[in-house]
Amino acid sequence: MSTLVILGSARSDGNTRTFLDLVLANGPATVIDLCDHELGHYEYDMPSDRDGFAMMTTQMKSHSNLLLATPVYWYAMSGRMKVFFDRLTDLLDEGVSFKGKNVYLLSTGTKPSLPEGFEVPFRDTAKYLEMTYRGAIYACMREAGVVPDEAKRAAEDFSTQLFR
Repeated sequence: MSTLVILGSARSDGNTRTFLDLVLANGPATVIDLCDHELGHYEYDMPSDRDGFAMMTTQMKSHSNLLLATPVYWYAMSGRMKVFFDRLTDLLDEGVSFKGKNVYLLSTGTKPSLPEGFEVPFRDTAKYLEMTYRGAIYACMREAGVVPDEAKRAAEDFSTQLFR
C-alpha cells in the first residue's frame, strides 16, 4: 500500500519530522511538507487550482494511505494542518471521493499524552469522507530532536502496521 504524508509543522526539521522519519524508516512514502507550498484559506467561489492544493489532491488520489503529521499547538492541530483541513471543502465542492482510503495520525508534543479530543477532527473527517481512520501515534518530546525509547518502540510497531 502506498503512503502519502502531509506534514503540517511550522518547522520542517522539528520534532514531528524527527518522529516521522522513525516511522518511515521501514517503508517508502511520499512526503508533502506544507511549509514548501503556498496554501490559501478556503474561500467560497475560489478555484482550488489557485495554489498547491490541486497537486495535493492528485497525490491523495494516487495513494491508499494518508498519514497526517502535526505537532500539538495549543491543544489542537497546527495552523498549517487546519488550513489543509479547511481546504478539504474544495473536494466536496468538486465531488472528489477518497472512499476506502486509510487515514493515520502522527503527532508530537510536550505533554505525556495527546490532549482530550485531539483525534476528533481527524477521525470524524475521515468518516465524513468515507475513509477509514486507523488511529494515532504520539510522542512526548520534551527535548528537541530526542525521541524517548518508548516512542521509538511505538514508531516501529506503527510503521509495521502502516507498511504491511
